[in-house]
Parts: sequence; structure tokens; C-alpha cells
Amino acid sequence: PATRAEVGLPPEVMVYCCFCNNYKFTPQMFDTWAAILRAVPSSVLWLLANHPFIESRILSEMAMRQINAERLVFGGRLPAAQYLARYRLADLFLDSSPYGNGATTRDVLSAELPILTKPGQTMMSRLTAHMVAAVGLSELVVQDADTYKAKAIQIGNDRGQLARLKQQLIDGKRDSALFDTQGFAQRFGDAVLRGVTQMQTHPARG
Repeated sequence: PATRAEVGLPPEVMVYCCFCNNYKFTPQMFDTWAAILRAVPSSVLWLLANHPFIESRILSEMAMRQINAERLVFGGRLPAAQYLARYRLADLFLDSSPYGNGATTRDVLSAELPILTKPGQTMMSRLTAHMVAAVGLSELVVQDADTYKAKAIQIGNDRGQLARLKQQLIDGKRDSALFDTQGFAQRFGDAVLRGVTQMQTHPARG
């Protein structure tokens, strides 16, 4: 991975990030993120910026919530390898709500970055929760916005807790079915063969 300095990050701060598509950001999400940044003074929020206009709009929204521009860092889109490596420079990924992540969560966990999420009632609000639980980080699946905010603040002010979560993710990833590609292929193949056998034994009647 690049160094923090190479991507515009301060070296010794808590780095929250959210590299999902900007259209997922709601006013409520900005309210929550601003509260987290105010409660963790030595922290920044690292976001994806697809376009200068989007960057300026985000800066404007956060300024209305008393968050200065230097507390926000923006990163553009990168080739896959650099994109995945970039996650290792962050400390905690903040999932968006109510439109959460799917493939992005897989990438985040693959890069061994803990992710905090608040599942809702829809499939796209619950995918991250299932994946986070699958790697043994159920404590990062919270049920309401207040708990989401409190948990992010708690982790941001406790580097020991953050280190523990990262180690739990490393250990959980190794043992989790989520990253067991060979096991998945074997189970999928077995299921297909069972289906073929059943079709041969009980052919459909026309």
C-alpha cells in the first residue's frame, strides 16, 4: 500500500472511511458522521469523490454541520489492486444507511479493515451485517443510529479496541466460510450433482 502521506491523509489520526457511491449519502448520514468527527477530534473522514462538484457539495454539507474542510479527505477511483491496498491505510469503515454495501463490504473485509454497519429492513441494508457477522465481528452490527454513532466514537477514542477488532477480523477471515472459496466450490458442486441425480431418478413427466 501507499503511505498515508501519499494519499493526503494525516499520519497519526483516526481514519474513518466510506468508499461507497456518493448517492448513498443522506442528510441523516452526514449528521451522524459530523457528530462522530466532533467527538473524536483527532480524526478524519476519507470519502470517494467521483467529481469536483460532488466533493464541493459534500464539503458544503459538512460545513453546515461545523466540520472544517481539513477533516475530510477525498480519493478518486483506482485500479483494483491499488483500490484494495488503499483500505489498509484506514482504521474503520463506516457503512452507509439505509442503502448499504455489498461488493464493497467484501473488498473491505478482504483488506482486513473492520466495518461498522446498521442493518435495516431491506436486502441492501442487511448484506454488510451478514458478512460482518460471518467473520466474527457481530459487535460491529448495531441496531440504531445512536448506537452506530456511539460505537464509532468509542472505537475512535480507543486504539486498543481498534487493534483487537482488526486482529479478530484477521482470525475470523481465516476461518470464515465467507472466504472459503474451495469449500464453496465443493459444496456448490455437490449440490449440482445431487440435483442431477434427483432429475435422473425422478424425471419430469410431460
